[in-house]
Amino acid sequence: MSLLQSSSRLAVEHVWVRLGEMVAEWFGDGFRLLETPAEPERRSWSYQFPMIVEQGSQRHRLVAKIPVWEEAPNLEAALGAGPQADTRAEYENLVAIAEAVRNAGDPDFTAVAPIGYVPDLNAIVTGYLPSRPMRDLLRPRAGSGLAAIFARAGRLLRLYHEAVGGLRRGPLPGADPQERLDELVGDLDRLGVIPRRLVAGIDSIRRLARHLEGSEVCVATIHHDLNLANILVAPGGRVALLDPSPEPGVAVEDLTKLVVAVRTLPRRLLSGGLVPGKGAVTSWTRALLAGYRPADREATALYRGLAVARRWVDLEPRLAGLGPMRVLARGVLAGELEDALAERW
Repeated sequence: MSLLQSSSRLAVEHVWVRLGEMVAEWFGDGFRLLETPAEPERRSWSYQFPMIVEQGSQRHRLVAKIPVWEEAPNLEAALGAGPQADTRAEYENLVAIAEAVRNAGDPDFTAVAPIGYVPDLNAIVTGYLPSRPMRDLLRPRAGSGLAAIFARAGRLLRLYHEAVGGLRRGPLPGADPQERLDELVGDLDRLGVIPRRLVAGIDSIRRLARHLEGSEVCVATIHHDLNLANILVAPGGRVALLDPSPEPGVAVEDLTKLVVAVRTLPRRLLSGGLVPGKGAVTSWTRALLAGYRPADREATALYRGLAVARRWVDLEPRLAGLGPMRVLARGVLAGELEDALAERW
């Protein structure tokens, strides 16, 4: 019976057996895998297997991550699909991030420790980093110390682009923003929802994209999935990057995705921009920008606008059922889109 046809229980047991077999290779003879939980942790796009290995008084906490995707939406299918180039690239990127952080010697930075890639499981194994996602720190009464953490995150992203991504000057890929805009318009047409200010914003973004076509901007191998869950904050306020999906791109795309995630938090949308207020999000985003030091002003406006428009289109199906709060949320999104194109922070 193939793993694809086997039960979930057998698939989980197979993973634990293979991980146990790898322990000696990673840490040396005598290390063993301790008792394992009955079930892995199911995340949106992965299964997480928390592990503890030990020899005598030496103990290590690890995490094995097995990605899932649309064509392989469960553990059995993911195991049956075999090794994936994207997953191996993610692991190699984690190795490069850890090396860059080590070489930088900056006490404000840290990194998850890459342990190994297991091809037959398509599993990434890393050390466990005691930390919290930055998303969890943005609570309603978040303190002023968050600005310093955002500044560190900006500096770390800059380090990633320079030391790992090969930051350099190159032409803006003209097809990239235009294809994204066409996709946005197509998604809106299928929804049958056409908020006037969103349509006007998309038209303005398209004009800016045409104006910038062929211009020189900073390009790199970017993180590509940077969000508030993929920046970890460890004790002492040290910051780390998690879950890269590396591919070539315009460097400010990572930065602007993060900015938009901060400025369009769900509770901010539902409160009409009151919680957290404009002063707080402005302080956080300006600190992030100061840490990163973006060089391409118009490209930053373009990709910030694209990120806001994408978020708005993705949210529209849910906004329809919010009653009066829909107006508040759309007002925040429209304001963010207008601010992005006007280069206001």
